Amino acid sequence: MLAWSQIRTTPDYSYCIIIVIASIWIFISAVLNKTTVINKDRLVKLLERTDGRPLITFSNHDSCFDEPGLWGVLPFRHLWSRKVMRWSTAAHDVCFTTPLHTYFFSLGKCLPIIRGGGVYQEGIDYSIDRLNEGDWVHIFPEGKVNGDKKHIRLKWGVGRMIMECKEEPLVLPLFHTDMEEVLPNQAPYRLKFGKNVVFNVGELINFSDLRRMNADVIVKRKIITDRVQEHFYKLKAETYSLREEIRSSGVLPFRHLWSRKVMRWSTAAHDVCFTTPLHTYFFSLGKCLPIIRGGGVYQEGIDYSIDRLNEGDWVHIFPEGKVNGDKKHIRLKWGVGRMIMECKEEPLVLPLFHTDMEEVLPNQAPYRLKFGKNVVFNVGELINFSDLRRMNADIIVKRKIITDRVQEHFYKLKAETYSLREEIRSSGATS
Repeated sequence: MLAWSQIRTTPDYSYCIIIVIASIWIFISAVLNKTTVINKDRLVKLLERTDGRPLITFSNHDSCFDEPGLWGVLPFRHLWSRKVMRWSTAAHDVCFTTPLHTYFFSLGKCLPIIRGGGVYQEGIDYSIDRLNEGDWVHIFPEGKVNGDKKHIRLKWGVGRMIMECKEEPLVLPLFHTDMEEVLPNQAPYRLKFGKNVVFNVGELINFSDLRRMNADVIVKRKIITDRVQEHFYKLKAETYSLREEIRSSGVLPFRHLWSRKVMRWSTAAHDVCFTTPLHTYFFSLGKCLPIIRGGGVYQEGIDYSIDRLNEGDWVHIFPEGKVNGDKKHIRLKWGVGRMIMECKEEPLVLPLFHTDMEEVLPNQAPYRLKFGKNVVFNVGELINFSDLRRMNADIIVKRKIITDRVQEHFYKLKAETYSLREEIRSSGATS
């Protein structure tokens, strides 16, 4: 078979192919779409193992984007390493149908599997050979793209691999959702963008007891596959549950981000964002309103914010009044109190809090964007000001009391967000 002659004599320059393809998939997975990875450190730690143990990962197969789209979440040092990167099983009748396809997928460390060819075929033999050399092999034990996501019996090839490795392999289950949203399973098979994918890394599965079991080969292979299947469907249920939690806490959809009518007006420091004609033009187009720090609550930026609110628009403000780099507990500015107090109709007031933005764009020179950082964005609950707006009091006193309520909710949400951040970090979830 042409495929095997290519695979067994893979040239050194295949390293270049892996770098190019891996970089493309990183861009598609992490930039053009959003991938949330749960327990990523479990996989990364195994890729950095030094004991030479074989590694088997297996996952569901929802789309032709699964391979190599899954690996766009890995660090570059692994993606760009021909030694570290996985061997992956691939359908012979899809990926190895022409000499060009065969050449391409062989360079990408894909191994042809003949569907219906049984557990004793060259693709599985070679997978076991690679495992016995301490390599990483990824497989799709459903045996096909399971587009309707039915609960199906896993193929026994995975059982044979685990059973016949000379050394007990590390076996790690993976599960992902919504890959078919990125690359649909129906023609015209075009990549889509702005989709949300969840990638969940399970826990290592122990097979030492089953590998030692004295039983008929077929029975043993079935029992091992049964354990794989048990963990597979358990991880599937867990991942879909997490997906719902993640979706309910997501950031803005494109339909809002791309709508000039819907998107916010935002206050911005006059001495930072409006210092040159070019900056002024740019930030004005972005619906930013200049605020003069130290200019008090009666200035044009706040006046115009109230005008926009009275037109039913969304205005976002930063009531700390500056970049609070040291995260101190500071008194919030009274401009927010004036806005709430002077709206003709009681406004909807929603607190937001986020963490680690300064990891993405540091507050010190050279002010370069950084990648691979984890940000938590927490949306609080609406704050009711109807009682305070009706209050009969001096304007200054009233403005202060309203701002005090804003401040109370602000710092309560801050504490809650940092607590959630620790929970998220301990769970290994990243986006």
